[in-house]
Order: sequence, then structure tokens, then C-alpha cells
Amino acid sequence: MGSEQSALEKELRTLSDVAHVDLSVRGLSDLPPAVDKLEGCLCLDLSKNELTTLPDEIGELHNCRRLLLDKNQLVELPDAIGGLKQLTELSLAKNRMFLLPLTEALAGCSSLTVVDLSHNGLETTPAVLFYLPALTTLKLHHNEITAVDPLVVQSTALDVLDISFNKLRVLPALPASLTAVFAQENELINVEALADLPMLERLNLASNEIQELPDSFFSRLAALQHIILSNNPGLVALPSLAGCVSLTNLTLEGCGVKAMPPSLAACRNLEVLRLRGNAGLAANSLAVATLVNLTKLSLCQIGLTLLPDGLSELSSLHTLDLRRNKLMADVIDNLGLPNLHRLYLSGNPLGVVPVGLELMPLTELGLSSTLLDDATGVDAVTSLTFLNLSSNKLTFLPEHLADVVQLRNLQLQENYLGSLPKTIGALTNLERLDVSDNDIRSLPPELAHCKRLVFLEALRGNPIIFPPRRVMDAGLEAIMETLRKRLGSGDGPLVMDAAN
Repeated sequence: MGSEQSALEKELRTLSDVAHVDLSVRGLSDLPPAVDKLEGCLCLDLSKNELTTLPDEIGELHNCRRLLLDKNQLVELPDAIGGLKQLTELSLAKNRMFLLPLTEALAGCSSLTVVDLSHNGLETTPAVLFYLPALTTLKLHHNEITAVDPLVVQSTALDVLDISFNKLRVLPALPASLTAVFAQENELINVEALADLPMLERLNLASNEIQELPDSFFSRLAALQHIILSNNPGLVALPSLAGCVSLTNLTLEGCGVKAMPPSLAACRNLEVLRLRGNAGLAANSLAVATLVNLTKLSLCQIGLTLLPDGLSELSSLHTLDLRRNKLMADVIDNLGLPNLHRLYLSGNPLGVVPVGLELMPLTELGLSSTLLDDATGVDAVTSLTFLNLSSNKLTFLPEHLADVVQLRNLQLQENYLGSLPKTIGALTNLERLDVSDNDIRSLPPELAHCKRLVFLEALRGNPIIFPPRRVMDAGLEAIMETLRKRLGSGDGPLVMDAAN
């Protein structure tokens, strides 16, 4: 150990003029006093070591701007840390700072803008943090904090506060300067203090115990752009959204909301609306016709039998998730969304492929578990790159599936297919193919033309006799080689045959 320390001291003396000194992942358990020789150091990276303490000489790094100490075993900082007057970033993530109070000398680091104390087992918020006049970003996530010190309100420069993954039940008054608050995965019941943040743009309150929001909650958050309220199952209603004129993303998944407020129609800048898992949410409360900027809409698993009025007016819609509802095919017929690229209908009792899908520029189509015994119609959607027809009743594939030449991912597992057509070899862009759990005995040699294939699941749940089991067990390369040999030539012409 002594020789290692001596070598490190010599190394430090050679780095006196180096701006970025990287001593990470060195297995260091001690840092020698010679660290004070790093006179030109602007960034000192000591992360991923075994340090339990720092020498007082660390305070001599008067030019240091960034001190990275994450993933060590530190339990405290020396009082000398207060000598780092130019320090702007201090990372202490994944240490053991819960054992001793954070030194009050840290207040001397008057230039600090970013402090990361995440993953430290903290039960309280160190008060000294709120005496840092330049602090803009404070990361306290993944601790055991039960209450935020009321002194936080005096951090008037604070811009981003991450207190997620703790044990908070209530929030104190917070600085009005905040633009982002991440408080997901707590036990919050009362979040009224958040309504007094006029500059707040991003708010995450997912996975708490919120049952209601104050009536005026959103009306005071005119700057709010992005809010996540998911997984608050006791939340059954939202207050008016009329004040959220800047809102672009509303995620409200896994709650108990039965109806959206009529004021949703006023959120004309909304681009993303996620309402998955609000069982029983009334379709007639979804006033979406005015949401002309909406690009992503998730109405998965809410019990829909009809589509919301005005859905067909959403000309900017790019992704529509309607999985696990009670929709029949005729409800989807002629949907006519001119920019829709992703449509997910899995888990609906469609019975047949909806009419008019080919009139939209779809690249992804999900039709698993939709009671299909005939997938005719999907072969007309020639723009597809992803197609999921798994868990249906298919005994054959659509006649013109080979026309979907851009297809890269084809999911056919859990059907009743007895074979694959020779024409599957025309899908030369295919990268992933899953035909497991069918009744397939032989793979067509023409599959060898799918030279971009990197994943093939065919053996599981099929009575495959060709290629032989030993070849199937050997993996994709062996399978493709066997198929090429059966064709007679790896570069031979594809014989088109539409027969199944």
C-alpha cells in the first residue's frame, strides 16, 4: 500500500498543470495530501473508488470547478471543502453520507450550482444546502427522506429539484424560481405547495398517494409544459386545466379518473396525452377535436367501445395506442388519420382487419389477440416495417404479404399456422421473425433470401423436422446455411409462388 501511495503522490506532482484529472476506477482507499499539487485542476474525477475520507488538502484546489466523488464509501466531507470557492459542481451520489451531518463549511462553496446527493441513505435534507446562494440543481433522489427542510424556500436560485424515490408525504413551500420538480415514487398526499410555482415547466408526481388536487391547482401553473400523474390510483378526478395554456405533455396512467374535465379542450398546445389504465374513463369526456397539435395518444386499457368524438380531426397524430379495450373492427374502419404511423389495436375483439388501414402511412401495426382467423387486409399496408399478428387463430398468411417489402419485424407466434409461404423470401428487409407456438413442420428454403435476418424463433412450440433439430439448435447461421443449400445456391433467383 505504501508503494502505491508513493506512486500516486509522484503521479499527482506530474499533473500540476492538467485541467481534467481522472483518477476514477483506481481502487483508491486513500487520497494523499499531494492532491494539493493539482494547481491547474478544473475537474477532479475520483468516482468509482473506495474512498472513505478526503484529506484537508482538497481545500487547496482553488481553481477546481467540478469535483466528482460518486460511487465511493464517503461518510463525511472535511471542513476544508469550504475553500473551494470556484466549485460549481459537486457529485456525491452513491456514498454513505447518512452517517454524519454534512459539514456546514460547505456553505463556503459559494459558486456551487449543482449538488448530487442521490443514493446516500439520507433521512433528512442537509440544511447547509439551502445556504448555497448559486445553487440551481439539487439531486436528492433515491434516499430515505421523510421531510424537506422548510429552509429550501430560501434557495432563490434553485431551478431543478429532484426528490424522487423517497418517503415524503407532504411538501413545504418551495422557491418560486423552480422550473422542474421530480417527486415521483414517494408517499405524497398533499402537493398544494406546488401550485405556488409560477415558473414551473416540468412536474413528475407519479406513484404517490394523491387522491385529489386543489380546484385552482392548474390555474396557477401557466408555465407548465409537462406533467406526469401516473399511478395515483386514488385520483379519480382532475381540476380544471383551463390555465395550462403551455401544456404539451399530460401523462395520467394507472389512476382512477372516470372523466376528463371539459377544459381539456383548451390545451391546444398538447402534443402527448397518455391515459392508459383509467378503467371506465368515459369516451365522451375526451374532448380531443381541438387538440390539433396532438402527436401521441394512448387510450390503452380504459374499456372503450367507441372512439372519442373528433379523433379523426387530429391530422398531426403520429401514434395511437388503443390496446386492451372492447373495440370492434367497424369502430376503427376508415379511421383516416393522414399522418398516423403507429397504430396499436392488440387485445381488442376486432374479429377482422379494419377497413382502410392502407390509406394511412402506417409503419407499425399491432393486431395481436384480436380474434383474427384471416389477416387479409394487412398486406395492403405496404408501408409497414413492424407487424404483430401473434395470439390469433391464423391458419394461413395473407396472399400478398410479400408486397410489404419494408417489413423488418414480423410477429406470428401463437397461431395455428401449418407452414410459411415461399413468398416470405421476398421480405428481404426482414430482421426479426417469430413463428413460435404454431404447427410448422418445415421452414421454406426461400427464407434464406432474408439475408438481414438477425433473430428467428421457430423451434419453440413447433414440430419442426426441417431443418433438422441439430441445425435448429446450432442457431440462426446454421439454419440459414441449411436453407441456402436446399435452394441449391445462396444467390439463386427467388421463385415467386403465392401458394400457402
